[in-house]
Amino acid sequence: MGASIGSFLGVVIDRLPRKESIVIKSSHCTNCGTKIKWYQNIPVVSYIALKGKCANCKTRIPLKYFLIELSLGLIALLIAFVILSSF
Repeated sequence: MGASIGSFLGVVIDRLPRKESIVIKSSHCTNCGTKIKWYQNIPVVSYIALKGKCANCKTRIPLKYFLIELSLGLIALLIAFVILSSF
């Protein structure tokens, strides 16, 4: 769940300065504009599976997206561990 939140925050961080919608337009490659398929949009896993590149044009996907997703995923795991261990 944390990685999914991180993925959404990555979209927000990327699109707001460019005045793009964060809701209406689906995920797409910023280089070629190809719509990203659902299975290419799984936080952390997809970045690794695609080797950090667009499946269509092979342009590098910035590492910041992976790091945001991974960081928030790990933070969520840590919070869950702390909460569950307090019972």
